[in-house]
Amino acid sequence: TLCPGVDWQGWFAGINLKGVGTPKVGYLVVKNAKFISQVGKIIRTIGVDKIRSYLRFQVVYSYAPFLDLRFEDVLLKWNKNLYGITVLPPRQKKCFFSTTGAMDMPVSKLFVDAYFPEASRDAALEMLYEIRGVFNESLQHKVWMDPTTRVKAVEKLGEMFMEVGHPSVWPPATFQTFQKYGGIH
Repeated sequence: TLCPGVDWQGWFAGINLKGVGTPKVGYLVVKNAKFISQVGKIIRTIGVDKIRSYLRFQVVYSYAPFLDLRFEDVLLKWNKNLYGITVLPPRQKKCFFSTTGAMDMPVSKLFVDAYFPEASRDAALEMLYEIRGVFNESLQHKVWMDPTTRVKAVEKLGEMFMEVGHPSVWPPATFQTFQKYGGIH
């Protein structure tokens, strides 16, 4: 086990994901084993009580702007001591960042539809494809490149994808209408 000090089944059950790591539900693929082993080390050396306290702080700190003013006042004092911030952002900025954080793609699509003509995107993409073509041509004449490296470089260049202004295919979340909340406009 990468992190023997952690009751993973209990943890997954606690977040309502019982059976993770079993054939019935499915296995996890750990892409950074060193990170997981460090988590175990942190838990063993720091202790669960301090970690629990830290997590409580993170929850309160994250939600303080949405709670009553007593929490915001404490948050402001904390930010002043830590970062020198003496003024809270205006309400409209808080609303803007909350909305764009929660609905990033729908808000991005509204902006793109209103202010970024498809013709501008097409012109920029055409320019990028021309640049790639010229670069590809120049690779054919580089004397310092051996043939194997040249082939790999051309393959890599061919695999590059171009995105300008917005994704070629918007993710499904982009098309959520949020109608039950009055929609987005």
